[in-house]
Amino acid sequence: DRMVVIADQGKVVNRLGQFHLPVEVIPFGWQATRKLIQRALDRLDLTQRPILLRKRDESPLCTDEGNLVLDLALEAIPDAEALAAELSSIAGVVEHGLFLNICQLAIIGCPDGSVVELRREDMA
Repeated sequence: DRMVVIADQGKVVNRLGQFHLPVEVIPFGWQATRKLIQRALDRLDLTQRPILLRKRDESPLCTDEGNLVLDLALEAIPDAEALAAELSSIAGVVEHGLFLNICQLAIIGCPDGSVVELRREDMA
């Protein structure tokens, strides 16, 4: 009934884009999907940013569903809603890592073993 994110402290940032944004794409025609993603980034003034095919042991990483993951090295995401809308509209994109307005709770594990709970209502 609700979405809960569980992450380590490294995922808590002041600015979106500080680490790669994963985009899950279907394998068939993934290169064309990659070009469409690049065009979307260009429209959002996020040009010249690498789009990397995620690999494991020198082979493309496949998700549980058999899809591929492209990592967008954006450095900063000035308009997350616009980027999420652009990515969601691209044929071949299954999902992206911008979970906007759907997460009610984030449980953050700290190096000392403690846990911090971040609630959506506290962030507004």
